Amino acid sequence: MHPRTQTIMTEQVRKPLSIFLLSLLLLAFACPFEATAAPSPTTLPAKKKAAPGKATQQISQWRLFADDLHGNSKSEIIVATGNATLIQARPKEKVTEKNIADHNFLQADKARYYSSNGWVYLEGHVRGRWDDYEMYAEKAEFDLQSKRGKLTNGVIFARGPHVIIQGEHIEKTGTQTYTFHNAEITSCKGDRPAWSIRVDSGDLTMDGYATLWNPRFRVKNVPILYSPWATVPIKNDRESGLLFPEFGSSSRLGTYYSQPLYWAINEEQDATLYGTFMDKRGDMGGLEYRIATDAETQGIWQFDWLYDKVTAPTFGSEDDQFTGDGLVRSNHNRYWLRGKYDGWLVDPKIKMKFDLDYASDQDYLRTFTLGHSDYDLVRQSFLDRFGRGMDVQDAKERTSSLLITRAWDAAWAVNVKAQWTQNFEYMNGNLPVDKNPTAQTLPEVTAYAYKQQLLDTPLEFEGDAGLAYFYRRYGNNGARFDIHPKVSLPLTNTYGSIIPTVGWRQTSWAMDYEDNPAGRSNDEYLSRGLPDVNITAFSEIFRVFGLDYDHSSLRPVKANAGKAAWTEMRHAIQPRLEYNYVPFLDQEEYPDFSNPGQLDGTDRPDRINARHELRYSLINYLSRKRVAVTKVPGSKGTEFTQSSRYNEFLRVRLEQAFNIREAERTEELDEYKRRPFSDLLGHVTISPWQYIALNSKSYFSFYEDALTQQEFYTSLTYPKVGVFSLGYTYYRPVDEYDRQRTQELNMLDMRAHLTLPYSFLLAGRYQVDIFEDHDVTKELILTYRHQCYDFSLRYADTRYDTQISIWFTIMGFNTPAMGL
Repeated sequence: MHPRTQTIMTEQVRKPLSIFLLSLLLLAFACPFEATAAPSPTTLPAKKKAAPGKATQQISQWRLFADDLHGNSKSEIIVATGNATLIQARPKEKVTEKNIADHNFLQADKARYYSSNGWVYLEGHVRGRWDDYEMYAEKAEFDLQSKRGKLTNGVIFARGPHVIIQGEHIEKTGTQTYTFHNAEITSCKGDRPAWSIRVDSGDLTMDGYATLWNPRFRVKNVPILYSPWATVPIKNDRESGLLFPEFGSSSRLGTYYSQPLYWAINEEQDATLYGTFMDKRGDMGGLEYRIATDAETQGIWQFDWLYDKVTAPTFGSEDDQFTGDGLVRSNHNRYWLRGKYDGWLVDPKIKMKFDLDYASDQDYLRTFTLGHSDYDLVRQSFLDRFGRGMDVQDAKERTSSLLITRAWDAAWAVNVKAQWTQNFEYMNGNLPVDKNPTAQTLPEVTAYAYKQQLLDTPLEFEGDAGLAYFYRRYGNNGARFDIHPKVSLPLTNTYGSIIPTVGWRQTSWAMDYEDNPAGRSNDEYLSRGLPDVNITAFSEIFRVFGLDYDHSSLRPVKANAGKAAWTEMRHAIQPRLEYNYVPFLDQEEYPDFSNPGQLDGTDRPDRINARHELRYSLINYLSRKRVAVTKVPGSKGTEFTQSSRYNEFLRVRLEQAFNIREAERTEELDEYKRRPFSDLLGHVTISPWQYIALNSKSYFSFYEDALTQQEFYTSLTYPKVGVFSLGYTYYRPVDEYDRQRTQELNMLDMRAHLTLPYSFLLAGRYQVDIFEDHDVTKELILTYRHQCYDFSLRYADTRYDTQISIWFTIMGFNTPAMGL
C-alpha cells in the first residue's frame, strides 16, 4: 500500500464528514498506476492461479513470462500470449510459481509491450497485484516508467481496509492527479452491497482537493443521501472540516442539534468548535483545543457557554432531581471551563501539571449531557489521557490547580502549587458573594527529603517543609510555614525488623485578620510544635511445598519446547505491629485554612489529630511457581532453557487497632461508651487464573456485632465469550465518639460485555441504590457486526437523563447518533 494511503486508514485522528466519502476513493488511487472499474456486481472474480508461462524476457525492473513470446529486448514490440505475466523483480532474482505472490505482478491472456515508451497493453482476464491491492478487468494499459494507466470495466480490491472499487473508466493522468467516471465504492461483498457510494464523474489531486459530481450514498442499491457536487480536501494529514453531528430530542433540552467543526491547526495542535441548538434552552457554543508537542507534553482545554432561557431562582422552580443540594440557580449565563495539561517548564526536569475545572453553577454538569460536554465522557477521557479525574458531578465545590515539580534523583524534590476552589454556595442567588470564606492557596512551596542515610550513621532521615499563602474573599488571610523532619533507626536480624521513628512538626502562621471566629487568637504571629512517634515491627515466616508434575516434560530439550507446569507453592505469613503516638493539643486558637470539602478527621497542617494507638495485622500469602521450556538464541544456534514465573493467587489480611486514647477517655461517657477496638478489617484478594479476579474488604464491629463497611469486586473473563464484573459497596450508619456516619450507602454495580451468535455483541451496565430502592444507571448497547459495517442501538437511563440512540460505523467512521 502507498504509505500515504496507509496513514489515512490507520491514523486515529478526527476526520471531516466529507473525508468519509473520499477516503474510499483515495484507497483505490494510491497505487503507482491508475485503474478503472465498471458497474459490474461487487462480487470479486474467482482467483486464477498466477502461473506464469515458460518463456521469459527481462524488461528493466520487470520480468515478462508467457507461453509464447514474440520479440526480444531489442525489438520495438514484444507480444506475449498465454498466461502473459509481468512480475516486478530484479534481473538475477529467482521467481517461481510458489513465490510469485510475494511480488507485484500483472497478468492477462495477452500482453503487448512497447519498448519505445515503456507502455504495456493487457487483454482478457486481466488481474494483478500491487502492494495491498488486487485488480481485475477486461482490458488495462500501463506506463511502466511514469506509472500512469487505465482499467476498463474492472474491479480494484484494497485488501487492508477491505474496499472494493468498480467502474467503467478510471485514469491516472499525472503524478498526483486522477479522473474517474461512473464509479462505485464499497467494502461489502455481494451483488447488492449493504452500502456503497456512487459518483458520475470526478477528479482529484493527491494532497489537494477532489471534485465529485452527483455523489450518492446508497443502501442496498437504494440512494439515501445525495449532493449535486462536492469539493472536499483529501490531504493525507488531519483535515479541517465538518464532523458528524449529534441530534435528537430531550424533555429537558427539547429538540437539539450539535454540529462540530474540526480545525487542524498544525501537526501539534488542533481544535474543534461546536454549535449546538436546543429548542428549550437556547444556543450553546463550544470549543475544544488539543496540543501534543512531544511524548511528555500534552494538553486538552474545553469550554462551553450558553444564555439559558430557563432559570431556577427558587426551590420550587428547581428541577426535582436537583433539589437535594439546598441551592437555587438564578443565572442565565451558563458555562463550563475544564482542561488538563502535562508538560515541562524551561527544563524537561521541571514537570508541570495543570487541572482546570470551573463552572457557572452546581447544576450545569447535570443538565447538559451532550457528547462533547457529558461529564462521564469528559472525566473518563481525562483519566485515560492524564491519569487524573475531577470533582464528582454534583459537588458543591470545584477545584483547579497548578503543580510544578522538580526532583533530584531519589533524594530530594520541590513542589510549587497553586489551587483555586470554587464554592457554589456563594453564587447565583444563594449565600452572599462577599461573605465567601473559601480559602485559596496562592501559592504553596514544599520541599521533600526522601528517606536516606543520615551522614555516616546508622540513622535514616526524611522530612518535608512547606510555605503557603492563603487568600479569602471574606475572613482571615495569612501565611503558614510547616516543617516536619523525622529520624529512624532500622534494626534487622534473622527474625524480623524493628524501625523506631521520631519526628517533630513545627507550624507557624503570620495572619491578617478580618473576621476572626470566636475562640481564635488575635496574635499576628502564632506557632505550634508537636512531636510524633512511630514504632513498626514486622517479620515473615514461609514454607515452600513441592507439587507433583512430570519432571521429564520440563527438561530443556527441543521436544519439550512450549511445555509448562506448576512446580512449587509458597506459603508466607507476615505479622506486623505498629505503635503511633501524637500528644493531644488544644488547637482552637490557631488559624484553620481548611475548606468545607475537606474530610473531617483527616490530618492537615492546621489541625493535627492526637493519636495513641496500637495497630496489629497478619497477612497470609499463597503463591506458586510455573516453569516453562522456552527457546533462546545461543552461540551455537537455538538453545532451550527453563524460565520461571511466580503468581500470587491468594492474599488474606486481618487488621485491627487498639485506641489507647479512647480507652482512657473521660468525656461524654454518658452518651458514648468507650470503644477502643477498631473494626476488624478482612481483606481478601483471589486470582487463581488469569480469567478470575476477586477483591473484598470487610469491616466488622464487635460492638455493633455487624458489618459497618463492605467493598466487593469480582470479574470473570472467558475468551471469545465476554467479561462480567460485579461490584458491591455498603456503608452502615455509625454514631461513636470519634466516628459519625449518618447516611447509609448500599450500592450494587454490574457490567457485562458478551459476544453473541450471529455477529451480535451485547454490553450492559446496571447500578442500583439498594438503600434508596431506585436504579442509578441502566444501560444496554446491542451491536450487530457486519462484514462491512457495525450497527449499534443504545439505551441509557441515568439519574439525570434517559436516552435512546442508534448509529452505524462504516469503515471506522461513526454516522450521526440519532437520539431521543
